Amino acid sequence: MASIRATYPEGSRLKRLIAAMAKIGDEADFRFTSNDVTIWLFSPDKTVLSIAKMESSSFEEYSVDSDATLTVNISELHRVARRAARSDAIVMSYETGAEGLKVELQDKKTSLTRSFLVTATESPGETLREINMSPTARLVISAGDMEVLISDAKSIGDIVEFHAIDDKLEVTASSEGRSYTWTMQRGAPLQEISVDAEAKASYSTKSLYSSLRPLMTIAESVTLEFSTDYPLKVSLSLSGPEQVVVYVAPVQG
Repeated sequence: MASIRATYPEGSRLKRLIAAMAKIGDEADFRFTSNDVTIWLFSPDKTVLSIAKMESSSFEEYSVDSDATLTVNISELHRVARRAARSDAIVMSYETGAEGLKVELQDKKTSLTRSFLVTATESPGETLREINMSPTARLVISAGDMEVLISDAKSIGDIVEFHAIDDKLEVTASSEGRSYTWTMQRGAPLQEISVDAEAKASYSTKSLYSSLRPLMTIAESVTLEFSTDYPLKVSLSLSGPEQVVVYVAPVQG
């Protein structure tokens, strides 16, 4: 029997995280333990995996009497969370046997509470693990520059290529009659770069744009790790205790 109650104090912040995940797929696994909640979400075609982890300290109130995994309709949760105002806290609660996940928007100024029921089912929670990688290139870029990069690339074509060599990263995208290139080095604008071996891989601009851009408003920096024709690991440094990692599968360039 599971009994869960978690109050996130900054509803406007949490809704941006949920909005980003809702761009990837319709359902997510919420794994509640006594220490944290981890959200796992695959895109329907399995080309994007997004993992968000929030420690219990992220919440104003956090109570989980036994570990539980809920498969939540993230699209429905997004439609509720997007209604959260700046002064709203978001409260999620669930009891075994309930019809769904109860979501409350609590105005901290007026104590007004609005309640919603989001489709959710308790599930066994199959073992999921992060992708085991051996990247040969690692770089750190500000969230603002990352937003510019993915927006620029998406405006040009469906595929963007990352090519890391000699401590620089060249980003290219092209379509008929149009092309885009941004050569990046340490300090211009990369904060860090380490290339153990030349790495070149291509990724969907749509996947990058939809899964990452909504998070740029709450991220401070972004770490990219990849090797030739392997998935891109994107780790976000957020201005809070949350942790977000996104894996994007490579495509043929």
